[in-house]
Amino acid sequence: MTKHKLVVVGSSQQWSFSNLPHFLPIINTYLELEPYQENKHYSPDTVFLIFATAYDQAMAKRFEDKKVIIDLCVEGLFGKWGELYKIKSPNHCIFYGSVIENPPDGVVSVANFFWYNEALGNIARGYNTSYAPDKNFSKKFLMPIGTKRGWRDHVVDRLDPYLEDAYWSYVQRGVSLPGEAPVAKRYDQRYFNPMWYNDTCFGVVVESYNGQRLTAEVPVFVTEKTFKPISGLQPFMVIGGAGILEYLRSQGFETYDNIFDETYDTETDFDRKLDIVIDNIQHYVKGPYSTKTLKKIKHNFNLFYNVDVIHRGIVTDIVQPIVKFIEK
Repeated sequence: MTKHKLVVVGSSQQWSFSNLPHFLPIINTYLELEPYQENKHYSPDTVFLIFATAYDQAMAKRFEDKKVIIDLCVEGLFGKWGELYKIKSPNHCIFYGSVIENPPDGVVSVANFFWYNEALGNIARGYNTSYAPDKNFSKKFLMPIGTKRGWRDHVVDRLDPYLEDAYWSYVQRGVSLPGEAPVAKRYDQRYFNPMWYNDTCFGVVVESYNGQRLTAEVPVFVTEKTFKPISGLQPFMVIGGAGILEYLRSQGFETYDNIFDETYDTETDFDRKLDIVIDNIQHYVKGPYSTKTLKKIKHNFNLFYNVDVIHRGIVTDIVQPIVKFIEK
């Protein structure tokens, strides 16, 4: 099979399907990745892959007559990263990591990037086999938060009466989870402590974005935060943009309408969303999971770590759009 070549421009700490070791065995099956050399002459049909952190107006101008893929799978089409779409050249294509219904020309949605990345990364660490739940249900919920944002402050303020019965963190406000790794390891956002999951009944996910869906500026964005309780064998609620649970269900995951009022997922008023989440917290009774809940937990865990599904997804969501872009 002839492989298409991508010339990768620049070095970057940005996570990418082109530099993460657990992605590369799959990507290298279909694509040939070659580091860019400044003084090398490239043929006119060369296709370049540029990290979004290196892509600006100057870079867009420099490569304006070339085919370019801009890799932004770790961010969504909104906020400052949405601005890249406004400056890109017409023959450049951006791969975003958010749900984008009816993507505009020059945009590809890789909405499951974080699923694939988290699962493959966890497998590489052995997290998929090393955790055997030993639940005691002593706390109601687990709520890790890292970066400080105004709306996250509001979440913490609203949930304050219930935090004594929770494990929670807010790293940029100096609040750590119990038994957390040393400060130097806090930057390992994928650090896993079994105690956090053994002692808590469910996860409260505070996602990266809390806006509403169905506009170009504020798409559904599902990050590693939502997949942590799935990999930790827990039920969960998600505080984020409307439609996250709906999207998860569309991908085959099950949500927990048997124990939570999940109408919060469609609520576009943020305080009303929090009202429903808080009501769910208040009425939750600590104790062993029902048979139905256990089935959902197991189903989600098995789907999350299904390497065949992940492999097919990477081919469908990343490789095929790249090949289509190259061949058009």
